[in-house]
Amino acid sequence: MHVVESVRSAVAILRFLALQPKAFGVNAIAREVGISPSSCFNIVKTLVLEGLLDFDERDKSYAPGAGLAAIAPRTNVDEEIFRSVEADLQDIAARFSCTASFWKLARERLVLLGSVRGASTLNVHMNAGLRLPALLGAMGRCIAGQAGWERAKIEAAVRAIHWEKPPSFRSYMKEAALTRETGWAIDVDNYMRGITTAAATIRDGNGRIRFCIANIVLSGSRPRGELEKLGAATAALAANLSARLFSAQF
Repeated sequence: MHVVESVRSAVAILRFLALQPKAFGVNAIAREVGISPSSCFNIVKTLVLEGLLDFDERDKSYAPGAGLAAIAPRTNVDEEIFRSVEADLQDIAARFSCTASFWKLARERLVLLGSVRGASTLNVHMNAGLRLPALLGAMGRCIAGQAGWERAKIEAAVRAIHWEKPPSFRSYMKEAALTRETGWAIDVDNYMRGITTAAATIRDGNGRIRFCIANIVLSGSRPRGELEKLGAATAALAANLSARLFSAQF
């Protein structure tokens, strides 16, 4: 049987990165999978073009991309991570009678890994695998404020999103900047009329955004004070999970 070494190396790279809680540079990947840095560079660049890996220009590192979800919508690693946070999501969903959802940031998309619903008679239901633009809604404001993307890139992406009630770009960026202080953002009716979402980001040890929590309620069902408490609780949970998830190896 003829073995295509470049294909074997590509699979080894994908397997390695899929099991890591952080991104890696070319030299580290090459060392881990046992190939030359030059071969590794060519392979990872091709995998980025195909959407199977994401490239972070800030630290020249690579992580699994959204294209992997199209091949296997729920990887074993994603399933394991969601199960490890499910009890935390159930707790906040019960306390605030909301739908608590857990999302993975993959390239410029958010992929839903799972959600749980509180005791409210009216709750939002979403299927795992749902994909949304990364800069949409409350999660988008958090990412825009914390990911270090260029303003021109953010503006182009935000204006390309289909909003039911589009926010002005100026107000969007003001709210995005505020997330660096509060740790959370809110979207009221912009993404979808009748829906209010409080969100926060989960980051790895390098500060890179890896996941988001989005807690969803029906607009008008809560006083502003309760929404503030929900936002603060969302940020606190995200900070806790950032420390917990990225001190463990999945």
